[in-house]
Amino acid sequence: MTPDKQASVGQVGSVLFMSADDASEVPPEVAARTYVIRILDGQAVGHHVYPPLRAGHAWVREYAFDDVEPDAARAPARHLFTEAIAQAILRDLREVLVHDGIDLLLVHCFAGASRSPAVAEVLAGLYGVSIADTCYPRDPRFKLTPNKHVYATMARVASRD
Repeated sequence: MTPDKQASVGQVGSVLFMSADDASEVPPEVAARTYVIRILDGQAVGHHVYPPLRAGHAWVREYAFDDVEPDAARAPARHLFTEAIAQAILRDLREVLVHDGIDLLLVHCFAGASRSPAVAEVLAGLYGVSIADTCYPRDPRFKLTPNKHVYATMARVASRD
């Protein structure tokens, strides 16, 4: 799971996406130059309980939105992924890369099956790295199906920046 060498300023060494449970198990020796994007539920607090991350991650940023498509967002208490959230993710990551390199970009949501792979795929493409082969939901209840709306919104915003 660790990259072969340290990334230089402005570079991302590797990208992983995973579930919240798996992200909570990332060991401290990996965490030192890891940038974590935590995708939390936008619904009412307590919808899913996210385990805490282990100490030592260099950077942790949190964003909240639900795993919904635009039509489903009309339901009460649903928070759709927006261009503003995509811009925040890209801006926050760029602010770190201006001064440092990131060995591991770790993106996680609750299941690691929809929101996080969509965000990770766009960021991996943007920084010219492939997503590690080890990315898959370990929980058999979840199938890997990147959220199309999240992917399209991230890609659209990234192409303009």
